[in-house]
Formats: sequence, structure tokens, C-alpha cells
Amino acid sequence: MKALAPAVKHYERVVSLEPGHVHEYNKLGFLYYQKGDTQQAEKAFRKAIDADPKVVESYINLAALLMQQGKTDQAITINKKGLEIDPGNEPLHMMKNDLG
Repeated sequence: MKALAPAVKHYERVVSLEPGHVHEYNKLGFLYYQKGDTQQAEKAFRKAIDADPKVVESYINLAALLMQQGKTDQAITINKKGLEIDPGNEPLHMMKNDLG
């Protein structure tokens, strides 16, 4: 857990200096998730989508987090948006099946 703090600070700095880095937002979201801060994780994943709506990884991350939190309707919406971008994406299809 202690190792997460410097990593979070690093990625927070990166995205503050260069806010368009979609992959860094995804990494930051994952680090927040590892710390147990799901609210910040959700914000980071949403910023990743805003930074580049064509990166499907962001939709997978956000939908999985929302699904875990029991926000099924939101997870379904995000999953559908991801599938619109990449209709053949296997992780999104598997998630879609889990969401019903």
C-alpha cells in the first residue's frame, strides 16, 4: 500500500501537466482502485474517456468498476458505448453477458 502513494502522485502530476494522456488516466484510475478510492478511480476512468473516446480500455475499466459497485445500469451504458467503438471486443462481450 505504501508503494501506491508515490505512484499516484507521479501519475497525478503527469495528467496535470499533460491532461490528454488517456493511458495515464487509466493507470491512475487503477492505482486509485488499488488504494480503495473507487470514487477517484471512477473520475480518472471518465477523464480517460474524455481524453480519447476511441480507447476501448477506458470503457472496460469504467464498466468493470461500475459493475463491481452494483451500478448495473451505468455499467451497461458504458459497455454499449465501448462496443459501438469496437464491436468485436471480447472483454466487453464477456462483460455484456455478465451484465445481462
